[in-house]
Amino acid sequence: MKKNKDTFLLSASDLANHLSCNHLTQLNKAVSKGDISAPSWSNPSTEALKQRGEELEAAYLKSLKDAGLNVVEASDNDSFSASVDETIAAMKAGVDIIYQAKLQEGEWQGYADFLRKTSKPSDLGNWSYEVIDTKLTQETKAGSVLQICLYSDLIFKIQGVMPDNMYVVIPGEEFTEETYRVDDFISYYRLVQTNMLSDLNDKDEESATYPEPVNHCEICRWWQVCDKRRRDDDHLCLVAGISKGQINELRSWNINSLEDLAQMSIPLQQKPNKGQAESYEKVREQARVQLEGRTKDVPVFEFLPLEEDQGLYKLPEPNEADIFLDFEGDRFAGDRGLEYLTGWVTGSEEKSEYHALWALDQAEEKAAFTKFIKHVMEVWAENPDMHIYHFAHYETTAIKRMAGFYGVYEDEIDELLRHQKFVDLYSVAKHTIRASVESYSIKNLEQFYGFDRLEELHDARLNLHILERAIELGQTDLINPEAKKSVELYNKDDCLSTLYLRNWLERLRTQQIQSGLDITRPIVDVTEISEDRDALQQEIAELYERLAGDVPEEKNDRSQKQHANWLLANMLNWYYREKKSTYWELYRLRDLADGEYLDEKKAVSYLKFVGTVEHTPRGIPIDRYSYAPQDCELEKKADLETSDGIKVGKLEAIDKVNRTI
Repeated sequence: MKKNKDTFLLSASDLANHLSCNHLTQLNKAVSKGDISAPSWSNPSTEALKQRGEELEAAYLKSLKDAGLNVVEASDNDSFSASVDETIAAMKAGVDIIYQAKLQEGEWQGYADFLRKTSKPSDLGNWSYEVIDTKLTQETKAGSVLQICLYSDLIFKIQGVMPDNMYVVIPGEEFTEETYRVDDFISYYRLVQTNMLSDLNDKDEESATYPEPVNHCEICRWWQVCDKRRRDDDHLCLVAGISKGQINELRSWNINSLEDLAQMSIPLQQKPNKGQAESYEKVREQARVQLEGRTKDVPVFEFLPLEEDQGLYKLPEPNEADIFLDFEGDRFAGDRGLEYLTGWVTGSEEKSEYHALWALDQAEEKAAFTKFIKHVMEVWAENPDMHIYHFAHYETTAIKRMAGFYGVYEDEIDELLRHQKFVDLYSVAKHTIRASVESYSIKNLEQFYGFDRLEELHDARLNLHILERAIELGQTDLINPEAKKSVELYNKDDCLSTLYLRNWLERLRTQQIQSGLDITRPIVDVTEISEDRDALQQEIAELYERLAGDVPEEKNDRSQKQHANWLLANMLNWYYREKKSTYWELYRLRDLADGEYLDEKKAVSYLKFVGTVEHTPRGIPIDRYSYAPQDCELEKKADLETSDGIKVGKLEAIDKVNRTI
């Protein structure tokens, strides 16, 4: 955003930023007017992403040239309007591809990555142009779609006809174009554009908006400024686990700060417009404990009421062979991310042993994954009561992803999940205590069980950025040994902290039992897989090895025949593997507490019986239920189960407006 006399020059980034955070628009406006100065802070990881984005763009440009297309690049003139004239001249000349097209109409301007000639007639002649943008992320976000909508709108002003489609090229084994119909998005784009211009014209002061916490805060240069303001105001977002919807509801009750919420009367004096009353009472109690910790200036916690099969009920008997696992991963590495460090600790607090497996490319990731799971299965065979402890769901998600991608140890992972060998200590802690923390991260909980880290967090995070940038840019040979050592120490700390957390939770369990509560260990009831299934899987595994056993992991290292063999090998078990991933998700959902299903799109909760609608030809009743406000992505005819694993039938219909199912 730039100030230009009585108006502002606006870009596609400004539009995307406004969608992410309207307060950011006001901050950038104030900077362009010279009222305030922009902070110098920047997220180190964004620099690597920018460079990788430029590399993707250059590689795609090369592919277009190699295809024999006539490519013209708009030059960077001192005068932007002169560059725009060059772009228009190239469009009128009918070149195949215009790279870095400069576009402007009124206050809007931008740099489209590529314009591609199509056969649709326009004011230019018997051709016109469509927009292609390159994006690193595998998931195209709303801001990216708004950007290509703006570019499509700008070339519409030049060629007189709106493009039919616009495209986003994402990284992968081949360049993949995602196609978006302009007509599907142009109205939404114009709504956002109108809202942004209205905000710019109507709100003269930065204070007219508030820095509400949003996802964009993670990469925004203003986050320190906004975070300070929220803390000065004791913003409700500081309450651990509170949702945006709850914040809006509480404000309508004139509750605007953490302290206000901590002092709110319960049970509630009024019925919430959205959500369940108990969820508001829960965040009120969380605010109360946080305020107590703040007032006393010491960390405090209290026990939550025991929930059957949750919290301390999910702690298995400790075993000398237990494993405490933590991955370090980079989701921007390569085409699909990379788990570049697998670390685990065994033993006791007094005498522990740390193990680390590094992986700086896919071949090494597969080798590390294979070695770790093989080790786990050997330990399990020798110690049937062992378990793998981790914090939150990242580790199990990564393990499932690698098993599915590489097609190895899938049945072993299935067995580990079926026998409940993975123990999520985040879930245990979250359903055991209420603590004076702003979030229930393992680092925030360490103050309660007295864990002191070996590596200072600031240094570790800096070295994480350095190492991950090298991985993302393919410069692993330049990784500083000191940075690698720091990251390994950081990982070791996380593994050790998981061990200390498990032991602390065991001590809490003992305290609760001594107070008179009956807390049992989890009972695992596993249905064994048939011998026929085992025999078939063995046959498939042998055939897979014959087809793809000697095929390189990296596609670029394969011959055409090797790649064909690899594809064929991975088709062998495709349907079984797809079904298995569904069951893995079912195991995860069953593991949740009732209150957590509100945040799960593959679940529906707080159902109330409305009545029987009709009966099927076989006499089976079709019953209608209402449900609480929540996002659902359930599909018609989907098989439904309760959280206890009881099959209840199929989904006949769902009305997301009236919230009935």
